[in-house]
Amino acid sequence: MQQKMTKKHKIRIFFAQPIDFVPRKAIYYNYQELCGLLQELNVEVVAPYLEDEKLVDFEHLDKKSANFIINEDYAIIDTCDILIVDLSQKNHQPIGMVFEMAYAHEREKLIIIYSGESIVAKRIWVIAISDNICQTWEEVKNAIEKYIQYQ
Repeated sequence: MQQKMTKKHKIRIFFAQPIDFVPRKAIYYNYQELCGLLQELNVEVVAPYLEDEKLVDFEHLDKKSANFIINEDYAIIDTCDILIVDLSQKNHQPIGMVFEMAYAHEREKLIIIYSGESIVAKRIWVIAISDNICQTWEEVKNAIEKYIQYQ
C-alpha cells in the first residue's frame, strides 16, 4: 500500500533477501547490484546482516538469537517506506521474507516483489499483499520511481 507523507524525506528501502544458507558473497552481490541500480534515485537501501558483526551462524541458531533477528528486522522495517523482497531464488523457501512482507503490509508499507523467473510470485499471499510484482530489476526501479513521484 502506498502511504502519503506530510514531509519530504529520503526514502528508506528494506531489502529482504535470502540470508540463511546462502553464500555471503551472493548476499553482498545482490545488495550492491540493487544499490547501484537505485543510486540516481537518492534512496537509502537497508539490508540487515551485511556487516561482519551481524553474521549469523544459521546451523547453530538458538531461539534467543532467532527472536533477536526477527525483532531487529521489525524495528528496521518500521523506519522504512518500502520493502523490496527478492523471491527469485528457485530452491529457497522464503519463510522469513513472507513474515517480513506480512509485517510491512500491516504497517501499510509499499511492497515490491522481485520474482525473476520464480513461480513463488504466483502464490496467493504474495499476490494479495504485494503492491508490485516485478520480473526484472528495471521494473523494480520503475515501481520505486512511481512511488517517489507520488510523494
